[in-house]
Amino acid sequence: YELFDQQVTVAAGQTLELPASLVRSVDSTGWMCGDFHVHSWFSADSNDPVVEKVKSAIVDGLEIPVSSEHEWIIDFQPIISGLGLEKWAFGMSSEELTTFTWGHFGVVPLFPKPDELNNGAVEWIGRTPPEMFADIQARPESPVLIVNHPSGGGFAAYFSQASLDDATGVGKNKELWSSDFDAVEICTGKSFEASRTGAVKDWFGLLNAGLTMWAVGSSDNHHIRTG
Repeated sequence: YELFDQQVTVAAGQTLELPASLVRSVDSTGWMCGDFHVHSWFSADSNDPVVEKVKSAIVDGLEIPVSSEHEWIIDFQPIISGLGLEKWAFGMSSEELTTFTWGHFGVVPLFPKPDELNNGAVEWIGRTPPEMFADIQARPESPVLIVNHPSGGGFAAYFSQASLDDATGVGKNKELWSSDFDAVEICTGKSFEASRTGAVKDWFGLLNAGLTMWAVGSSDNHHIRTG
């Protein structure tokens, strides 16, 4: 939608009603907008109340908000139902598998299991990516495994940790490398152009090597006001 911008003068004690007609500038008929990387206060680095996070997502036009908490699983759908907003959105549960050594990954969907540790989060400590990826692919939910913010250095970037060679589409760190994932987050809270020399380049390297990987763009949103 286009922004509605109009200056008004309101006297002290006066109430002014301002009708606004928003112009829809992008026709999304036949398409749905999904964000597979959304955090709330169930993540240690976010303080957004879940209900407010869901409300803000739907108001922004997000039709498939996916909860992606660090090492914890919750489901946005019961919240959407409780708000009576099923007409506008469908929520999904997942996890951001958050290792502190070799990357972060979206596991979508992954259903909450209240009787298990961290509501059923995937255990990764002491395990290597190849065995972990195989375990995730065998889950009954048949989840999609997304490599989140894969490039740029640091323990949260899998391609950096595995030393992905764009020329071959193979990680030079053989102990860490496996291509048994389904998608790559090529845009993380920024545009395709801004990501071109990082995750986008890596994704094309995989494609050129004959590996068919989906590309997703997500917000990695931690805070309603600041992203």
